[in-house]
Parts: sequence; structure tokens; C-alpha cells
Amino acid sequence: MGLETVSRWTILRLAGLPPSATALSAAVAVLGDGADVVLTARLAGLDPPSCDEAVDGLVSMSILRVADGLAFTHPLVRWAIYAGLPPRRRARGHREAARLLWHAGGAVEHVASHLLAAAPAGDGEVVDILIDAARSATRKGAPDLAVRYLKRALAESAHDTSRPELLRELGTAEQNAGQFEAAAENLRRALECTDDMATKIEIAYRLRTALVWSDRAREVAPALDGLIAEATERDSEGALLLEAAVAGALQVDLSTPRGLRDRVRQVASPAFAGEPVPAHISSLAAVEALFANEPAARVLRLAEEAVRSWYQAPEFARGPIKAQLFVALILAEGHSLARRLLDDEVEDARRHGSAAQFLNAAVLRSTLFHRVGMLAEAEADARAALEAAHLHPGTGPSGSRPPAHSLHAPLAVAVLVDTMIERGKTGDAERLLTETGLAGADSPLLLFSFLIGARARLRAAQGRTAETTKELLALGARMEGAVLTPALVPWRSQAALALAGTDADAARRLAREELELARVFGAPGTLGVALRAAALTGAPDERVDLLRESVAVLEDSSARLERARSLVELGASLRRRGRRSEARTALESGMDGAWSCGATALAQRASEELRAGGARPRRLALTGVDALTGAERGVAGLAAQGLTNRQIAEALVISLHTVETHLRHVFHKLDITSRKQLAEHLDGSPEPASP
Repeated sequence: MGLETVSRWTILRLAGLPPSATALSAAVAVLGDGADVVLTARLAGLDPPSCDEAVDGLVSMSILRVADGLAFTHPLVRWAIYAGLPPRRRARGHREAARLLWHAGGAVEHVASHLLAAAPAGDGEVVDILIDAARSATRKGAPDLAVRYLKRALAESAHDTSRPELLRELGTAEQNAGQFEAAAENLRRALECTDDMATKIEIAYRLRTALVWSDRAREVAPALDGLIAEATERDSEGALLLEAAVAGALQVDLSTPRGLRDRVRQVASPAFAGEPVPAHISSLAAVEALFANEPAARVLRLAEEAVRSWYQAPEFARGPIKAQLFVALILAEGHSLARRLLDDEVEDARRHGSAAQFLNAAVLRSTLFHRVGMLAEAEADARAALEAAHLHPGTGPSGSRPPAHSLHAPLAVAVLVDTMIERGKTGDAERLLTETGLAGADSPLLLFSFLIGARARLRAAQGRTAETTKELLALGARMEGAVLTPALVPWRSQAALALAGTDADAARRLAREELELARVFGAPGTLGVALRAAALTGAPDERVDLLRESVAVLEDSSARLERARSLVELGASLRRRGRRSEARTALESGMDGAWSCGATALAQRASEELRAGGARPRRLALTGVDALTGAERGVAGLAAQGLTNRQIAEALVISLHTVETHLRHVFHKLDITSRKQLAEHLDGSPEPASP
């Protein structure tokens, strides 16, 4: 039956009962199933005898049932009665229900749920209840619900004295929920009507974070500079904290004029001088040293100093500090420490239900995973970040979604595009860019550089070299004066490879320039990439030596995929010189490395080179059990034994999203649709040809 039919049926049955039954049914509809009999009678305004009579009548008419309180016989019956109440009466009923529940010791969340449906009336007690409910929701990892409660509290507030605190809490909750644009506006309003200096410093710092993560870093300095001047006289430590916050925002905005960039160096100068500094200065200095292409060892030393003391910073300042040190550790190749810290950060974000913290940690960990050749894990984290940012690729028509207003989505999409390129799925990568609205998206914010680099690599893989060159040279021009290091995006070497067929001189110049910078920087992954590009664009008689150096540099590096790539290029060069035995050794090693990373496109190329050299490489299985990587086989085996995804994640010490990603690949390669089919495909099958 539909709601309209049930409404008519309910009205007819209520018509044969006394008015007390109608009043009681309305009270139960407001309170919801499981309503306490005494509380319901009070809400309906009935004495015990009248309540008993009404209950008996409603039960006899099959409208109510009595089981763990009062409940309707069917949800449609409740909605028929609830919808029949005039809106103002419903709102009054919810307000009175909240009052009765609160004074009866009801759970604050239950009370607040009724207040959400009640009209504002300027009641200070209601404001306090909603704030308590919001704080409880935050502790339980439900920031979106906290935002709803605080918005309702703001509507209820009748006294200007309570608004600054409410606006601060609302802005903080919106930030935790990943609603950065709304957070920025409410935090700005809170700052304008707050007098206490310590509170103003906290609000201003949170405002800085919200502005940066909503692609408005250019607004940070104008918003905070006045307060910094004011705080210098009253709270010097707070002023320094805000100065570092502004410097960090200037640092990540590539449109910052050169003159203003000197401000960043000035704030970080005590760390460069070796003076003891707080974490917000050492983390800032680590990124500044990174961008200036100072030796990676110095970058890591500054980042490690921040790691040792970041917990001493105010809670509200820790997020940006950790973001800076994570970037420094990943790009300067302190991968082991970065992995440990990011694992802790992801788990902490999940425990506390902080979308902002999770987004930041997940996208950075996905970048780390990609750089160390863990493509499945990189994909899992990137997809989890997109889901948390409410940007789900592949769920809507092309072009139906606006570009993401946050730094998280572009960085996550960049990782996914790169992962798809490594698997030879350039069509999927193109669709992802279109469906997320990021195919042509741009921003002067630094982390968009990763997206631009990924788009350029996609164009190169598609054979669109002119577009590749144009995009990379434009990125290089934008970075000029702001970011010197090739560790962020190796645009010079990528542009060099694209130019090699049309402008050999320009290609050699760019490759050599990157190689000089990489030698100064000294991180093996960055240097190995630069050596390979110099080899492929330089003089033919130098090619093999440079490629051998690239392989040697990458030997002890965690950049497994880059080493595999250099091995394949070395093998290909040796094959063309007729040195087949050496070529085969390099190509087989490169193919194994590529396969272990999940880089099927590179593994396929290595196989083709081996055949061209007269070898008979093992067949690269793209489907079936032999196509499974070692990681996929491990996950599939546990799933076939009946373990849940969560149990598999705990057993293998990987994330739930990584398990889901591996299983998605397994189902595709085995052409199956359910877990029940796993056992029959895996039983008795030989071990995969490569790990």
C-alpha cells in the first residue's frame, strides 16, 4: 500500500476511537518507535487512565503494538500520522519532546535529533544541548552531524555573546568534515567578533588552513596580517605561529610574487642558522630547503627535527605542520619514516572521524606508495580520498561535475592517472579526468602541479607530444623563482623526452639542467630519473654509461618502479648495440621489477624487447591466475578461505581499501563476479610466474 492509502485507512480507524487515541498516536509519531509510555503520555497531555485507554484502542485497531515501548505496526502508519500533523504542531511537538527527554536524562544525541526538527525560539538551554551533542558527535567520528547540530544552535542563539564561540565551533566542525569553503566563512566571522587574543590566534590559524584547502591561499596574508601585528605586542609566540602559517600559505601558492617569497625565507632563517626552533619553523624550513633544491640530507634533517617536536605545538596547528613534514619526507625520499607516520595519521583520522585529516593523510600516502612502486596501494588510498571528498569517479555523465574546490582531489586524481598509465589504461585515465571535472582544471596552488604533470604524462602516453611539451614548459615557467627542485615534478626531463624527436638541442639542454639539479639534491630516486632522461636525449655514445649509472643509483633506492624503468631502457640500448646477453639480463630484471609493482605496460615493453633480441620470455598473462601479482594472490587466497575484507586487512596489515582494490583486480583478471568462484579458480593452480 502507498502512503495515501495508508493515510485513509489510519484516519478511518482513528475516527472510531476517543480523542485521547489521536493525541497519543501523534505523540508516538513525534517520539518515534520505542517511545516510553510515561513520556508519551506527558507529551500527549494524558493522565495514566486516559493513556491506558488510548493504548488499548490503538492496539485493537492494529495501529500500535507494545514491545519495548510503544511502536507502530508498520513504518507507513507512523509516517501517515506524522505527515498529517500541521508543520507548526510537529515543530512544537519535537521541542516539547526534547525538553521532556532532556529532563528525564535522555541521551544528548536523542534530544538533539528532536531539536533539529523544532523551530528556533531563542532558548539558551537548547543552544547548550546542541553544542554538547555536536561535541559528542565529533568524539564519535561524525563531523557532518556535528555541523548540523551547530548550525541549528546558531539559529537558536538569541544572544550575540554566544555567537563567536558558536561560529568557531561550527567552522572547526566544517573543517573536520572537509567543508573547507563554509569553514573559511564561519571562521572569518568568528574572528571578527572575538576579543580574546588566544582564541583569535586559534581561529586565525584554522582560517588559514580552511583557506588553503579551498584553493584560496592568496587570501591568507590579508586575513591574518593585521592580527599578527596586534599579537606581536601581546603574544609573541602566537604571532610567530601565525607568521609561519602565512609563510606556509605563500609557499604553496606559485603566484606569490618573488618579493613576498623572501618573507618565507626570513621566517625560516633561524632553522637554517641551526638555532633551536619550534616544529612550525623547522617544518616550514624543510619545505623551503626542498623547493630551493638544497641537498636532500638537509631537507630530511629539518623534517626530522619537526617530527621530534610537532606534538608540542597547539592541537589546532598540528595538521599543517605534519603536512609540511610529510611533503618534505616523501620528496626527499625519507620514505620509511614517512610511511610510518602516515600509517599512524590515517588510523588516527579514522578513529576520530576527521575527514580533513584523512584526506590529507590518504592523498599524501598515495603519493608515497606511487613513488615506491606500490601501485595497488597507491590506487586504494587515492580512491579512498576521492570518496571522502565526495568526488566519485565514474558515477555520473561526462562533464556533469564541477572541478573540485580542494587540493585533495587533484592530487588523488594525479596518482590515479599515473597508476592507470603504468597499467596501459590511458582511456580509463582520460575518462577519470573528464568525470571528475579535472581535465582542464588549473590553479596556482603547488599541489596542482602533480595533476598537471600527470596530465602531461598521459598526453605523452597517447602520443600527443606537442600538448605534452606545451603543458610541461608552461608548468616550468610557473615554477620559476618558486620551486627549483626536480623532486616535486621532473618537468624538465619529461619535456626533454617529449622534445627529443623535434628539438634535440632543447631536449639535451633541459635534461642536462635537471641532471645538474638532481646531483646537487642527491636523492637517488630523483637522480636516477634525471640520469635516464639525460641518457635518452644525449649523445648515443654516452647512453649506456648513463643508464648503468641510473640503475646503480637506484639499486638501493626505494623507488622500485624507476629502477625497473631504467633497467628496461638499459636492456633496450644494449640490445640495439648487439650485446644480447647483457641486454637479456637487464630486461628480465626490469620485467620482474615492473611486474612486482603492477606496472603491466612496462613489463609488456620489456617482454617485447626480449623477443626482439631473440629471447623467449615467459608469457605475460593479462588474465587468469597467472596474471595475479603476489599481493593479489595473497588477498585472493584469504578471501577464498572465507575471510572478510576487514579480516584480510588485519591479517596482511594493509588498509581495507587496498584489500578492495586487490579483489577488484582479481575479479577482473579471473573474469568472476563473486567470492564463491575464487576457490575453484585458485585450487590446484600453479604459483604465479612472478611476484
